[in-house]
Amino acid sequence: MTNGNWQKHLKNLGKFCFLNDNAAASVATLNQLRAATLDQLSDDLITSLPLVDSFTSQQNAAFAQAIDSGPTALQNVAKNSAINYLTNAAFIADLTNKPANPVTAATAIAALVAEMTADVVTFTTKSGTGICNFLDMISGTTNAFPQASPGTYPDATYVVLTVL
Repeated sequence: MTNGNWQKHLKNLGKFCFLNDNAAASVATLNQLRAATLDQLSDDLITSLPLVDSFTSQQNAAFAQAIDSGPTALQNVAKNSAINYLTNAAFIADLTNKPANPVTAATAIAALVAEMTADVVTFTTKSGTGICNFLDMISGTTNAFPQASPGTYPDATYVVLTVL
């Protein structure tokens, strides 16, 4: 995968991770995250169609409702959005190592790990939060993500609220 594609995909997955990791934040903070994300989408500052597809008006409504419903509901929105993203044809197309069929979040994440190994890129060393933890939770297994401190694509840069 090219450096530009790594950055694009990790910015998008990082937003879902950030949402998951911060699901217990105040309603005001979560509404700010929702507004910032939607503003970035409308201004085309996030240039990934898979992310746009995952934030349809229905998903936006689910996002808003989940904020009012509490952390578990919000984590489900983050998880489901990431699953939709990982299994989207546009994401799969950027992988050199294609996931096994049928494509599931787990097979897409396994392909992502293979891609990371082949490209010699790393995530931030796994902790209780962050992208490694989030993707492990989605896949239902502990993946062998190449890790380093801070990593080629560190959580401090990619798992954030702001436009990168």
